Amino acid sequence: MLAMGGMSRSLFLAAALGALAGLGACGSSGGPRSDGGGDAGAAGTGGAPVDGAAGGGIDAPLDAPTDAGADLAVAAGEPDAADATRLEAPGPLPDALGPDSLPAGKLSFDVTATLTISPPAGQDGAWTDFPRTIPFTFVWNASAGTAIAGAAGRAAGASVLAADDGFFRTDATLAVNVLPGTMCGPATFDNLEIVFSTDGASLTGTARGTVSYLTADTTWSAPATAVLTGKPDTTPPALSLPKSPIDPLAPLVLAASEPMPATTVASIISRATGEAPRLSATFLNGTGAAITFTAPNLALRYGDTYDVQLAPDFGGNKAVTESFTTAAPPPLVPEDGFESVTGTMFAGAGVLHGGPLTPLSGQTSLLLNTGFGGGFGFLPYDLGPSLAVRLSVSPSDTVVRFDTQLIAPDPIETAAFVGAIRVSAFPGLSPGSSTGPIGSTMNVSGTGFVKQTLPQLGDVYISPVKTVELALPPGAADQAQVVFEIVGVTFQCSQPPSPTVLVLDNLRVE
Repeated sequence: MLAMGGMSRSLFLAAALGALAGLGACGSSGGPRSDGGGDAGAAGTGGAPVDGAAGGGIDAPLDAPTDAGADLAVAAGEPDAADATRLEAPGPLPDALGPDSLPAGKLSFDVTATLTISPPAGQDGAWTDFPRTIPFTFVWNASAGTAIAGAAGRAAGASVLAADDGFFRTDATLAVNVLPGTMCGPATFDNLEIVFSTDGASLTGTARGTVSYLTADTTWSAPATAVLTGKPDTTPPALSLPKSPIDPLAPLVLAASEPMPATTVASIISRATGEAPRLSATFLNGTGAAITFTAPNLALRYGDTYDVQLAPDFGGNKAVTESFTTAAPPPLVPEDGFESVTGTMFAGAGVLHGGPLTPLSGQTSLLLNTGFGGGFGFLPYDLGPSLAVRLSVSPSDTVVRFDTQLIAPDPIETAAFVGAIRVSAFPGLSPGSSTGPIGSTMNVSGTGFVKQTLPQLGDVYISPVKTVELALPPGAADQAQVVFEIVGVTFQCSQPPSPTVLVLDNLRVE
């Protein structure tokens, strides 16, 4: 039977959010090197869309904490009738810093928010398993009147004003991730307004905002308040490294566990060659802070280990040394239309050899899932979601070409293999061969499907054969080999299209 291979991905928050609203969390997999943080700005770390008013009045009083901070939150009850939207302050610390004793420079705190959620009518069940404790980093620049809050690949800034009651109040613009995310995106606490007091050695405060998370067809959001307790930042920063081994041609986007200074330098260092491409930071507008880091559009080395180097955070904490490995080199194949391939799987793809389907040419073609996990079970072939191979290249070559066809089990006008197509020079592992840029495009589409009746199996619908072309990136033809890959991308948070199958043949460099 035709089977799908390698298309599932474990849910990061299955334990934390699995029962939310009785709906399974879901999202995307395949393609990007990074597993954490969604898309992380350039990395895709923005949270799920948020419903509900930002910074509006919240009727539910703050829960009093059960530890030594209990007396600090007593004053944080119902808003006064004369100022229904005012966020009430906690009780002050005995020696709290006031407007007349502002600290110089930035203060960075490890903060814990203890949530009280006020679900809309009929949505209590949607919030049963939502985390009630949120750790995040809070950076206050008293002299500039600004603050940054961030966690798990999401951060935002706000203005800070000294209030008449001796406390400091932020705009309702802060935002953090509650956790890095389900497959549909992170759970968030945003539209966040904070009232706080600090003596420099600890922080206490209250907050309100909107908590949100996304399932396959619904964005759940609810107003929430929080009691805040904090201490000076002693937590080392970290980046959301992908699970090894990673695809050396896929985009590498690393989300930071906390907001990082604008001067932060992040690099990945090859153990094989010592090459150290510097990662580009994505900065938060107006905050002077970075939250994601992106690798340049250069192929990494196959079969190598990369050490991650990250500068200290706002609190001066040095990052823990981390590393990841890349996948082994793909096989070198002749340009024979895959006629030398044997077996039912090759280089990540299935093999079409023998009826009932007809290869595009010769005796053999390859079969891939569509990016949405397509495939239909009455055909006697295996499937795979990707293909990665090496091809020999000559100095005069300019493009890589291959022939394609789509097969669907049901009548359809148009369809597509959803995924990334990439090519780059193969750098090998020798110190003398350097990495190069990556050429890429997306998707293989088909139209004009025609019914074909298979003996004893029924009807399928087949698109005309067409040739896809991708230009070689600069310098690729100067190497002896290039790497070609086509990688399906799944989007489990949207309805999949018809389960089409991609047929591929005659892969060549010309």
